[in-house]
Amino acid sequence: MRLWESPRVVVPIVATSGRFTADAITWAERHNESDQAIRMELWPESHTEQLLAQRPDLIAEFGLR
Repeated sequence: MRLWESPRVVVPIVATSGRFTADAITWAERHNESDQAIRMELWPESHTEQLLAQRPDLIAEFGLR
């Protein structure tokens, strides 16, 4: 992300329609504990579903199931 133009990316989000492997979670946790300014967020299916439940307008607008 160092070469990214403005606006600066602070928290990239990786979302999935399933679950993350233990290796992926470990990688993200180690990355977040490092001295890098960027903090990674992993959104498994359950988190994405929770967010969409709060915004049914997005489900309708984009034809999500």
